[in-house]
Amino acid sequence: MSGLEILGAIASSIALVQAVKGTLKAVDFLRENSEMKKECSSLRREILMIECFIMQAQQQTDPMIPTERLMGSTGHPLVSLAVDELEGILNELSQIAEKYSHSRKARDPKRYTDKIKWFSEIGKIEELRERAQAIKSNLHMAITFRVSSMVDRGNMRQEA
Repeated sequence: MSGLEILGAIASSIALVQAVKGTLKAVDFLRENSEMKKECSSLRREILMIECFIMQAQQQTDPMIPTERLMGSTGHPLVSLAVDELEGILNELSQIAEKYSHSRKARDPKRYTDKIKWFSEIGKIEELRERAQAIKSNLHMAITFRVSSMVDRGNMRQEA
């Protein structure tokens, strides 16, 4: 074998390795599409949980509860603020989930654009989830403080 033949064989081997790597990347990209569907389902569950959390918070601190009406209570500002924040996060997550939850046909070129857009949204989704978790913790504390102050006021009235 001459030197040129050896160089040709090496170049062919390198080209073959690069082609295999490209194929593996394409397969991984397509495989991750199913991950996008799973993530959308997870996002929908998170949205449902946030909705339930908001409803529960509103029920727990409703000033129309008979005992609170007698005491002249109004809604707790910390709870209202946390609920408003959660509703904002809920709207953003709902928009993202709606945008990506529809499935496209396998040969639809927009499927790949959706995938690329999804990758750009992942950071935002994680940030929204973290904010929602922190706000849910704050909301839990606010409701606990609210209930505690209601109990204290009730005890003071009984003592008087």
